[in-house]
Amino acid sequence: MLKRENGITTATLIFIIVVLFILLGIAISLVVKDNGMLTETRIAIASDDETRVKEEIRTAYVSTQYQYWVEWENDSNINKEEFFMENDRLEENIKKVAGKNAEVKVTRSEEFDVNYKFIDTNESFKFKIDSNGNVFNPTKKNRNI
Repeated sequence: MLKRENGITTATLIFIIVVLFILLGIAISLVVKDNGMLTETRIAIASDDETRVKEEIRTAYVSTQYQYWVEWENDSNINKEEFFMENDRLEENIKKVAGKNAEVKVTRSEEFDVNYKFIDTNESFKFKIDSNGNVFNPTKKNRNI
């Protein structure tokens, strides 16, 4: 008489493997699909970079504004916009805050236009600074990031 052994049958093994492949497919789709974790992570990193750049620009603007007020105490005829653009003062202050990892270009129209580009990743941002010193992304409807 044959002795029955306790163990896994081939059918059970195949069933377990199929279930594991289904679970693996679900897990992979959650990670790489359009609204998956990788996409959400990239969006969060980009938003963090944009916020950091905005704060760097704001810090440089405040520093330039402080320099203006110090000069204004000596000569009240100094024009604020001309002072900011003179010798690329605002641009240089942004570069000091940004460090060597960024290229910065400031132009003046109705507002200050700031083009900021990371050298290592080529990621770039465009901001405007209004007359009140508010830094904002002109491509977003909400001025706050």
